[in-house]
Amino acid sequence: MVRKLSIDQTSRYAWACSGSEAALIFSRNVKDAIGALGDNFSEELALSALEKASQSLVTEYQPLSQGPWPCKVLFVCGPSKRIFSHPLTRADERKGKCISGMEFNLAAFLPKRLDLSDRPVKELAYLAAYSIRAAHDLDSAFVDGLDIAVYQDTAGKFQFLETVSLWNEAPNFDAEILKILRAKALSMPPAAP
Repeated sequence: MVRKLSIDQTSRYAWACSGSEAALIFSRNVKDAIGALGDNFSEELALSALEKASQSLVTEYQPLSQGPWPCKVLFVCGPSKRIFSHPLTRADERKGKCISGMEFNLAAFLPKRLDLSDRPVKELAYLAAYSIRAAHDLDSAFVDGLDIAVYQDTAGKFQFLETVSLWNEAPNFDAEILKILRAKALSMPPAAP
């Protein structure tokens, strides 16, 4: 399986790629450009490396492309909590909720539906895992695999979470939702005549 989420050598920056095969090249180019910066660099240099990776992708991938090649990298600066979406044109800073892949894919439904702004990271990770697994079960051609990285303020770095158990837990979450629905249905008053 292809890992679509990467963390730089300092563990301060993370990025996820989505879209065509050009996205994997874009992600590799980001890794190479940031890797060339060493271990002590500013956020501005990291963002500059993101732009450089975009520019090198065009010259590298365009001659090989057989059609449209949409792709996007979602770039996260851990220390400042800034998030940038880069769809090959330029990086735009995002405020609030961000979707790494297609804005309208099935995995985006629950995060868009629920107000999650004050939820603990562990709850968000569980919900992300559930959303992605449920979307995979409905459309495995477009949604597959699960990577979750969390920025730990106390450690000052991103860390990957163990996701196999989160992935396998999704059917149990479905069962809990069905229990709630059953309990609500049983307590529903009869319809008025």
